[in-house]
Amino acid sequence: EDMVGPVNPTVLPNKITGPYESNFVYLDTHFRLLREDFVKPLREGITACLAPRSHFAEASDQTRELRIYRKVRILHPVCQWEGVMYKVQFDVDKFQRGAWRDFQSLRKGSLVCLLATDCEEIFFASVAKSRPKTLAQGLVLLQFPTSHLQLSKYVYQHQFMMVESPAFFVAYRHVLQGLQEMDVKRVPFQRYIVKCKSSIHPPAYLQQRDVSLDLRPLLRNIKEAVEAEVEGDVQEHISSLVEPGLEQTLLEEQGHLMEELLLDPMEDGVSSAGTAEEVNLSEERMWTEESIRLVEGDGNVVEEHHPAAERNSNPGPGEVFIPIRDHQLQAAEESPGLGPGLEAVGFSSRASEPADKGLDAVQERGRPVGQSDHLAEEEMYKVNPFKQDFRSLRWLNHFDRSQLKALQKALKREFALIQGPPGTGKSFLGLKLVEILLHNRSLWQNDASHHCPILIVCKTKHALEQFLEGILEFKATGVVRIGGYSKNKKVKMLSLEAIRKATLQKILTPAQRRRFKELKEKIESIKEDIIYCSKVLELLPVGILHEKELEPEMKMDMTELGLTSVPLDNMKEMVILKWLKVPVRLWPQDRSETWTAQWMPETESSRYFANCQSDKSPSTEFSCRYRACEDDEEEIEFDLHGSDPCDPLCSAEQWAAEKFACITNTNMSDKDALGIQKYLANQSIMKKEEVQKIQDVWELNLGDRWRLYRKWKVTYEEKLHSTINESFCLYEKTAQDLSDLILEENLMILERADVVGMTTTGAAKYRALLQKLNPRIVIMEEAAQVLEAHVLTTLTPSCQHLIMIGDFNQLKPKLSDYTLGSEYRLDVSLFERMVKNKIPCEQLSHQHRMRPEISQLMVSIFYSNLKDHRSVSLYEDIRGLSKNIFFVDHQVEEDHVTETPCHSNDHEAQFLVGLCQHLLRQGYTTEQITILTPYVAQMWKIRLMAQERGMAKISIKAIDDFQGEVNDIVLLSLVRSNWEERIDLSRDRNHLCVAFSRAKMGFYCLGNFQKLLQGPETKTWKQILQVLEERGLVGKGLPLPCPNHPESQLLIESPEDFQRFPEWTCDRSCGHHLECGHVCKHRCHAHHQRQGVYRCKEPCGRTLCRDGHGCPKRCWEECSPCQEMVEKIVPECGHLQWVACSVPLEAMPCDHPCERLLDCGHTCRRPCSENCVDSPCAAKCTEVLQCGHPCMGTCMECLEGRLHRGCNRKCGRVLLCGHQCKDPCADSCPPCRLACDYKCGHGQCQKRCGEICSPCLKPCPWRCKHHQCSRACSEECDRPRCDQPCDLALPCGHPCVGLCGEVCPVLCRTCHAPKLITAFFGSEGSPDARFVVMEDCGHILEVGGMDRLMDEGPRPLRLESCPKCGTLIQWHSRYNTAIKRRWHGINHVKRVILGSSEEIEEKKQQLTEGIIAASINLHYGEQRYNIRKKVKTSQSLQELATLERALGIYRFLDMVRKQTKACTSERRVSLELMLTKLDWWLGTKRVTFTHQQLGECRNEIARISYLTDLMRLLSHCEASKLTLADEVAKTLDPLLENLRGKLTEESEPEIKGDLEKIGQLFPCGGLWISEDERLSVAKDMEMAKRDWYQCPAGHLYAVEECGVSADQADCLECALITEG
Repeated sequence: EDMVGPVNPTVLPNKITGPYESNFVYLDTHFRLLREDFVKPLREGITACLAPRSHFAEASDQTRELRIYRKVRILHPVCQWEGVMYKVQFDVDKFQRGAWRDFQSLRKGSLVCLLATDCEEIFFASVAKSRPKTLAQGLVLLQFPTSHLQLSKYVYQHQFMMVESPAFFVAYRHVLQGLQEMDVKRVPFQRYIVKCKSSIHPPAYLQQRDVSLDLRPLLRNIKEAVEAEVEGDVQEHISSLVEPGLEQTLLEEQGHLMEELLLDPMEDGVSSAGTAEEVNLSEERMWTEESIRLVEGDGNVVEEHHPAAERNSNPGPGEVFIPIRDHQLQAAEESPGLGPGLEAVGFSSRASEPADKGLDAVQERGRPVGQSDHLAEEEMYKVNPFKQDFRSLRWLNHFDRSQLKALQKALKREFALIQGPPGTGKSFLGLKLVEILLHNRSLWQNDASHHCPILIVCKTKHALEQFLEGILEFKATGVVRIGGYSKNKKVKMLSLEAIRKATLQKILTPAQRRRFKELKEKIESIKEDIIYCSKVLELLPVGILHEKELEPEMKMDMTELGLTSVPLDNMKEMVILKWLKVPVRLWPQDRSETWTAQWMPETESSRYFANCQSDKSPSTEFSCRYRACEDDEEEIEFDLHGSDPCDPLCSAEQWAAEKFACITNTNMSDKDALGIQKYLANQSIMKKEEVQKIQDVWELNLGDRWRLYRKWKVTYEEKLHSTINESFCLYEKTAQDLSDLILEENLMILERADVVGMTTTGAAKYRALLQKLNPRIVIMEEAAQVLEAHVLTTLTPSCQHLIMIGDFNQLKPKLSDYTLGSEYRLDVSLFERMVKNKIPCEQLSHQHRMRPEISQLMVSIFYSNLKDHRSVSLYEDIRGLSKNIFFVDHQVEEDHVTETPCHSNDHEAQFLVGLCQHLLRQGYTTEQITILTPYVAQMWKIRLMAQERGMAKISIKAIDDFQGEVNDIVLLSLVRSNWEERIDLSRDRNHLCVAFSRAKMGFYCLGNFQKLLQGPETKTWKQILQVLEERGLVGKGLPLPCPNHPESQLLIESPEDFQRFPEWTCDRSCGHHLECGHVCKHRCHAHHQRQGVYRCKEPCGRTLCRDGHGCPKRCWEECSPCQEMVEKIVPECGHLQWVACSVPLEAMPCDHPCERLLDCGHTCRRPCSENCVDSPCAAKCTEVLQCGHPCMGTCMECLEGRLHRGCNRKCGRVLLCGHQCKDPCADSCPPCRLACDYKCGHGQCQKRCGEICSPCLKPCPWRCKHHQCSRACSEECDRPRCDQPCDLALPCGHPCVGLCGEVCPVLCRTCHAPKLITAFFGSEGSPDARFVVMEDCGHILEVGGMDRLMDEGPRPLRLESCPKCGTLIQWHSRYNTAIKRRWHGINHVKRVILGSSEEIEEKKQQLTEGIIAASINLHYGEQRYNIRKKVKTSQSLQELATLERALGIYRFLDMVRKQTKACTSERRVSLELMLTKLDWWLGTKRVTFTHQQLGECRNEIARISYLTDLMRLLSHCEASKLTLADEVAKTLDPLLENLRGKLTEESEPEIKGDLEKIGQLFPCGGLWISEDERLSVAKDMEMAKRDWYQCPAGHLYAVEECGVSADQADCLECALITEG
């Protein structure tokens, strides 16, 4: 009905003035208005979208603002804690990539409408979950109010067009539901909201008027002097509260005070009812007679009287001040002839009390406080709001009078309105009200059994966070925020989620925990059933159900329709596939292959929304989650249900696939598979009448079989849908039970809070929670921006006190359709309507924000009574501009974009960005400047320009988003410059009020005011421009003054003008005298604030030293020590050096080359002044390595020639595989890392060349008509070579010169004789010669010579190559046996080198045990760890041997290090240095050792071990104080000197002999390293180099490089001697 209903539905306008007829009419009016505001844009948009229109016509506004999605399909249901949702897929081709992150499309909570041309129904749904990543894939989760059975009849068979409502559904849904649920008889505050009664009762919790409020919170955070007064003793305190000379000053102020008092509206009735029920006529009469003050016709004030208003017998200190209604004070006002004293004024609160008693009160007030010692300090600030005026309290003089009045009225009225113009402190006053109410909670929190907090409600999330952050300043605990995710760290800790995690476990009972666990387990169990059944539904269109699944349907047909046979066989499986004649090759090979993962590309993403971990900690199990959104108007989803339910442990795909005999693959191009898919997609089914006529199902043709199968499948599908629907109902009921349980848990938390904050949308959404929470006090910020329906749903029947703070001159409530505001007045808030109905409203009068120039503009147009606080006159003038406020008038039209309703103005954007740059150059920061605009398109345009100019941190916002915020300087772009009749900022007084009041120090506006004067809002703009013109604040250009030359000014009329003067304001010279005495020669610049930035460029000229050298720098530069170059003598060496004059002799370096010799014998190459003892020698090593290449290391790198660096030249050896080794030169080449070249007739090996090739198991393709190989392709052929001539003819007609079964040569013996018979083997010219083609290179060779070459005796194991070009022969059918034999040999060698997997694992285990046993953690722990890590990843015995060798080296070095501890400290340091150098060399070596490196490493280790033995012997003798110590030292000196140099294999025997002699001369057991340990190191370092050969029989053997000639090596298997 909403989509096709009447264009103008029956909607009554909002009644602005006067009462409503009844509560029902009131609720019905606002319900229908709010509903129409939501429905109308969607209805008009769909109508315009479906209406036929010309291709040349522009899109209407309705269709431009509507978001439409095409090709929408409902995929399958998904279970979440919130209930059952449906996964929906739509086309994303028209959307730009990344657009989902920038636009608020398909937000959670949005309403969508699904339309289908072939479906009569229209489906509505709400967006349940969406994320930019999944939206970019065209996936979203929707929640339908329709049952699954009804949906399954339509949605799965159709494609839809999905239309998204422009109005955000969540902002309307819960408010509309709240209005529907509201009891007509219990409308909150109906006395004022519905009946518009202007007499306001006090709150129900203040039934007795003799109550007092403690006002001490009003003294918090005031000046230090006031704080000192508060904290002083009683006498000083009270004396400071009583204003000196009050008698003389009171009469001066009482006129103003009484004027305000007498002008107070009728109010202050006392209500004893705790609810907002209608007050009957008799009750109203009683209030009128007894409690309500009346103003009679003659203007005399009749004293208000009520029993609750009697004064206490013991007044508090606050009561000595002026009461609210005082006859005597009134008389003083009416009798100006009285003297200045107060003798004629009584201070009694009763008119019946005599005047002398009032005088006594004055005298009591004038006495020192010491005479009232009985008053306790906590009683000093208690004031009765019904009897005393807060404005007369001297100690509250830090508040202005309007604030005090509004504060008092808000506390004593149950329905309070406070209007605050911009900058008057609305939020500040709201915070003070909360603080006072919390401080006096005993008055309204009198029920100890039921704790109810104060409810804070704001329109936007941003305003709520600011207000709660203000509460935290005086209330650190007991504050809870309900709503979406917050980026504010302070407010984030107040979220219900955070408090729930911290406290819930402590307050839950075991029964509640048990109940929660039971519900969760039940939900997950139901979800398993739903997921499994849903997966079967997904597979039905592409799979054939197993006969076991269809057995009930088949048997039902047998029973009901008399079917005599069905495709069932208990002994066999897959009967259904045989019956449907599915080709056997399409059958699954086994049941595990039934599921084909590729059947639907969407399968993996279909699990995206439901994934979660199954294991949860107790804290997360009971936690709640929030969903964040950046839209302030949206109260984002607050999930009370915790994390999503877990997916089933078993894979649903695998379980569902077991139901099917076969699942087709949609990606297959097989014709049979495509045919089966067509049969499955066909909708034709067999009717019951046809089934009854079937005699034998096996006799049916294929088409009828499929029709009968589809009949069974439809019945099966209907039962499945029914089962799922039952599960859905149970799932949603259980989810609701869980939601109710968590609602109770949240209520337990909130009942412990003192303040609860939420937005208006959140208050409507969680209305059930508020109904149970029953807050008695509600404070609403931004009340003038809130729709009346939102306010109404926020209130509960238990509310006793409502305080609304706002300003209806600023932003109005937002509507989706602005005509409902202009015609039906829906945009009039409850706040504004109450004011228009003369409900008492207090207006704040003093603004503390805008400088007077800005506020006077507000006074002239918007607030006639607005006054400035003295603090706003202290602002400094804006630097770099002539005016603090200015309006620039231009004639440049806005940008015209017909495709979108967006508006922008490039001229204004560039101008404001240029002005912003100018302000930043004046010293203002980016945080002090804000650029405002009413349109989002203009905002993005300005942001882009600002980013391009490096001002990305500038705040650039839309006006609606800046409500409630301020900044020092505000720049405003009005944008609109056209003749269109569209509502915008220039026609909206409320937006103008907001925009004009955001600046504190400076305000600058751009717009086309000439066109604005001709628009519909002419009167407002005439007033604005008249004020501006009178004060000279409007013009065609922005005046920029020169701070140094006031007579010079620049007028900025275009953005380019800012670039003409980037750093100065006029063209004259500056002329300012700098601190150095020089005159500034720059062009005029703003130097009065930042003069230090500009530098004097005059020559310095100061004298720096005794020699009279002057400073060569500029004046602005700091003088440095004299840098004049002079010649001086270096004292240490006597060399002459040219150095700077300021360098002292003791610090003067000598750059003369050093002439000393190093320990290695080379001359030191460092400067003379540097120490060359510890410096490494950088001389090039001159030795030639054993590989024949010169050593490329230095003396230091080669450890003075004892350990050389590895050779860096490329190896270049030809490996077994035929490739050249590309690694550095070494004795043993590593396995080849190139791709393997081995190939056969079936393909090429896919492994690396260094890996063992996998054998080809296909039949050998070598065959001809005479012979045929019967073995596998990888085995040596069992047939001989065929030598019969080829019987084919060449294209020229001559016979082929090739052999039978071989590739025919392209050369003809007759036609190409010269090329063919070219001598190579020598037998090419024979007339019977036959030729073969080398398939790898294409050369044609004579068969006899090639056969002999391939069958020659043993040679190095390498692939054969073409004798002409050297190309490796990878494949040739005639010589396959020889080629395969070579490859088998190469693979065998690979196995020998790499080792088998068993050998590798055994070696790994052995080496790992050795690593664990090696106790080298102290010095070589890192190396030990690296070796162990490499052992785990090693894949060959060669790598493991290298690692084993390295481990042996480090094990021996560790042992040597331990032996050095027995030496003296000096000797130990020397040995440690040697070992450290050796460690460094080992750490920089390559992975493999050369023979030379191994030998040198072994010799160096042996040398250090010998030195260690000798030094230990010397240290032992010296420590034991043996008499032979000197003799031992003399004997060892020559040997130690020999060991200082390089140890070689030739000199080592001599060293060993000397050591043996010394051991005999000086026996010291346990001091020598055993020879076995030394030999074990040498053995570990042995590495042989070998070449591999293959004999003609195919046997392999290796010839090692150990001096044996290769031609003398024997093949042990065939006893043949190699020949070459």
